[in-house]
Amino acid sequence: MKKLFTLLLFIVTLPSGILAQGNIHLFVGYLPSHTYLIDADQLSKIEILYSGDAEAMKKVAENPAKKTVMVYTQKEMSTGKLYRDSLFSIKTVFKKEHTLGGSTTIPIGSTIYATGSKSGRMTVDSMLADGMDSELKEMLMPMMKAALQQVVVPEHTIRVGESFTFATPLRIPVASMVLDFSIKSTYKLKSVSGSVAYFDISQTYVMESESVTMPITADGTGKGTMTYDISSSYFTQYELTSSINMNLKAPEMNMKMKIESTETQKVVISAN
Repeated sequence: MKKLFTLLLFIVTLPSGILAQGNIHLFVGYLPSHTYLIDADQLSKIEILYSGDAEAMKKVAENPAKKTVMVYTQKEMSTGKLYRDSLFSIKTVFKKEHTLGGSTTIPIGSTIYATGSKSGRMTVDSMLADGMDSELKEMLMPMMKAALQQVVVPEHTIRVGESFTFATPLRIPVASMVLDFSIKSTYKLKSVSGSVAYFDISQTYVMESESVTMPITADGTGKGTMTYDISSSYFTQYELTSSINMNLKAPEMNMKMKIESTETQKVVISAN
């Protein structure tokens, strides 16, 4: 479960936008020669309810089992100058991390090197993380690459009161399995004030994996808001509350899991 919430820290966030002729134009991608200081808070509550035969239930220490995970991280993303007309370097440094139990999942000073482009694509090149568990690092790298290389929010032009919907994949490790989800996200432009645009967000989570070892069902929903500065073409605040329910049936025991999470991100943007 610790690795699940570490993974959530790397989920790619949302796009930048510009205002043109009364429209907001969303476009995924960082700008060259800029710095993004990102503060992220996440609170997750997990509850697992077990049921089964008497012998199997003797192995359960707590029913329902409950756990609270609180993680605060601060990372700084710096982009380099444009080269070859469309490419630029991206360096992400993890500067702070605080958890409820005081442990550190990602060593302070860990650095991710990537390449960005004017088209919005981003490719992870390497990760330097002295002291990170090798198994965790091996799990995170392909997940980060897959997340960063996909178009998270398609390019879109929208007016106040309009909305658009798109789907993105999500992979969640559970026990010895990895569950594939499809996240259906709807963004509605609520209002524009000066150079600031305000969005309402709604999400639905649908599991697409088919387990060959045991029956599993899972679904979920999410609601939130996004604020971004049109002149900077990037969001300055993002909030999302989500709930995911899973049901797993094993030969001797059934498990019902509920994960409730609240995530807040604030971004300070400056030109280099």
